[in-house]
Amino acid sequence: MERINRGQVLMTVIAALATTTVLSLGIVHAQAEKAVASPWAMTVDLALDPAAGVATAGPFHASGMLLRAGGAVPVGTFHSWGWRFDPTRAAGGSVATSSFEIAGQGEIVVSGIEDGRATITGGTGNFRGVGGQADMVATGPNTLRVTFDITRYGVGPN
Repeated sequence: MERINRGQVLMTVIAALATTTVLSLGIVHAQAEKAVASPWAMTVDLALDPAAGVATAGPFHASGMLLRAGGAVPVGTFHSWGWRFDPTRAAGGSVATSSFEIAGQGEIVVSGIEDGRATITGGTGNFRGVGGQADMVATGPNTLRVTFDITRYGVGPN
């Protein structure tokens, strides 16, 4: 009769639980070649306040207005702060935390390395408990299109 190694059984159970957790949280949707994976995807345009000068490496704060995608209707405000490590990158090359405040609905918080794609770390109000990624594409010198690919949604409004 074969003896069962408790360590091997424990490692198999841990590996199965980790795989299930990763798949249920939608982490696999963050792959670059995958299209927007969420039925809760939302796109806004971001008009940054004009910069005081040329972007340089170091600490920064940026702010701006969120607009309905493809239009001029304001839907909220934007604030970002962090450390720019490569000002030559089109989408920022920074480590930052950004707040997208959607008027009357709540806030989506994005954090991490922001270089065209960043992690949605949470939110408030209608966005409480969100997760996923935000894709940012420059559409002009001070404008970006931001698509929130929300792969985990919380319980709704406070």
